[in-house]
Amino acid sequence: MGIGRQLPILCIRGSLANITMAKLSNEEKWEAECLTKQICDHEEMRIKRQAVNKRLARTIGQDYRDDREIADEEYQIAVWRGVVNILYHRKYDFRCTICQSSHYTTTRGKPALIDHQREVCPNCGMTIVADPGEIGPDGKPLSGLEKDQIISHEDFQASYAHFGYDRVTGIIPKAPTAKSPIEYIVGSKMHENPYSIIDDPIQMKRFFGEYVWNYFRQQIKENKRAEETIASKVSGRADEIIVSELFALCDRLKIEYANAGRSGTALCTLCLSGIQTSPEFTVELVLLRQRAINATVVIQISGNEISVLENQNAGNLTSVLSKKKYATYQENGSGDDEDGTTFSISHVAFRTIGGIRMDQEDHVATIEANDVMEAIRDSLPEGDCRKIFDIESGLGLEHKSFSSTYGDSSPKKIHIAKYLGITPRAVSIYKDTIKVQMLAHGLVPCG
Repeated sequence: MGIGRQLPILCIRGSLANITMAKLSNEEKWEAECLTKQICDHEEMRIKRQAVNKRLARTIGQDYRDDREIADEEYQIAVWRGVVNILYHRKYDFRCTICQSSHYTTTRGKPALIDHQREVCPNCGMTIVADPGEIGPDGKPLSGLEKDQIISHEDFQASYAHFGYDRVTGIIPKAPTAKSPIEYIVGSKMHENPYSIIDDPIQMKRFFGEYVWNYFRQQIKENKRAEETIASKVSGRADEIIVSELFALCDRLKIEYANAGRSGTALCTLCLSGIQTSPEFTVELVLLRQRAINATVVIQISGNEISVLENQNAGNLTSVLSKKKYATYQENGSGDDEDGTTFSISHVAFRTIGGIRMDQEDHVATIEANDVMEAIRDSLPEGDCRKIFDIESGLGLEHKSFSSTYGDSSPKKIHIAKYLGITPRAVSIYKDTIKVQMLAHGLVPCG
């Protein structure tokens, strides 16, 4: 499934979806549906509708090129979200029912509002047991938990130690689940007089036109998956190592191929899906072929087939194989630029197992964090680039000096530019340099 076809699945989230949409009555749903059809068919929205559908057809692997009805459904979903927003959406405050706090302290030591219903309270670190999980022979949960029990996130994660694969029965016991201790407090409506916009063709076109485009751009941006290069050192007989390098080269440059396997004197034969390949692949293949000749291994190229001939007398060869891998998903950052993008360098990745978030072990994070951050700083150019790194990461005297002028809130690009006496564009360039160094050291920045 292409990324574009996942838009309505991936992007129904946030308070608009989880609170406002979930609480709509049947009458409100009917009103929103009728108004959505009216706006989609409005003459003022016709050009915008066509433009969005054409743009979808040209993106994400052209998923919508041959199925414009699906693209139009995406457009209607965006308009429907805008209708729900303008008619029913409200401002919400969030508070933990356990510690009664509406604030928490970020990893950078800054106060922040609780802005959504998390499974774990970011202030007190507590959660609530929704289901204790599998019941044992004695009629008690194997986890030792009780429904609606208040428990720390660490203790809740520790309960998963009881839920491994049972080799005797071949069954994986039902694990416990948790629910958010965060409650929402309904505030004022986002738009007090929505029909003043809906009934005015100019205002209606402006509001829903921008809403549709922002929805489209936001989802495309959010669903891009960052890649990082993973390197591994391998040793072995030269012809086998050359085969491994050939596979890694095709995977790294996204060359589609079919592996025909061993045939005759060929240790391996690759059949490329297309005769034409990118110039980068041609250059890399020439270098690999020369490396193979130096190791007394022959690479034959015929049409769209590439064969590595077997040579059992070839000596050993050591190589570093690199391949592309999707970067680990990161938590949302806390620094927003004026263009709405987020940039933060204080993230530690986490992974999920069976849909359950599993945090990194504390000793790994503790040992690596300081060393990695110091190594990144040392690899940056001296001057403004290192100063921006210190400001963004909340380190050293530079951050203290900046904070005394612009406060402890998340640093803005325009403020950094004024502080250093450079242009916002220069700040963006330095940030890109920092991001490259972070990727090189195994961290993935947001934004």
